[in-house]
Amino acid sequence: MKTTIPGLVGVWLVALAAAADAADSPENGGRTGLYVIADAGVNFVQNVGFKSIAGVDVAGTEVEIDPGARATLGVGWAFVPDWSVELESGVACNETKTSSPPGNSFLNIHSARVWVVPVTVGLTWRPTIAPQPKSGIEIEYGQKFLRKAHPYIGAGFGGATFFGEFKASSPFETLKDSGSDTVFSFYAKAGLTWDVTSNVELGVQYRFSHFSGFTIKQTESEDILAHTVSAALRFKF
Repeated sequence: MKTTIPGLVGVWLVALAAAADAADSPENGGRTGLYVIADAGVNFVQNVGFKSIAGVDVAGTEVEIDPGARATLGVGWAFVPDWSVELESGVACNETKTSSPPGNSFLNIHSARVWVVPVTVGLTWRPTIAPQPKSGIEIEYGQKFLRKAHPYIGAGFGGATFFGEFKASSPFETLKDSGSDTVFSFYAKAGLTWDVTSNVELGVQYRFSHFSGFTIKQTESEDILAHTVSAALRFKF
């Protein structure tokens, strides 16, 4: 029997709709729809390797980064209760510590201040660990506790724009560089939220971010790795 591609697509869409409807039923305790997410916390960046700073070749130099801050705001859509697609953006800021490149005692890196604005799209899994009871019988306290807890993991990719200011000096001159560059980025995150009301969840989150190296005028970096520990909020409509 010959099966057409439109037919297969139609069957797939019907099956997906049926699965979503079944999962969203009271028996499964599901909830689909739009929601808003936000988080804010401390941003830790691993030592960053630089190839050049303000036009000076510093290949092999790794610069220590002070802890900074990051805030993120996003919107998500739970197309089935356990799975969501999320669009996020935010801003992070970190500065370097004063240092001198190995083998170049005449150059002092006084400061490197970088702001990052990422825009990403990703997929998040929030498993239902304690589904709604199938009857009106009072559930046990342990199940009540689990119904309020919402663990999740997610991952995604997108772009990030770096805005940087760099200052270095030698015995003979002061070197400065500033500008912006947009690079590829991806992330992975995990967290746990808790029901405060029927619409609001609060919790904690860890996010790993990877950014391709940037080139801002005559300053070029290697790839950047960041770790963010934050407080998280989710508002469900």
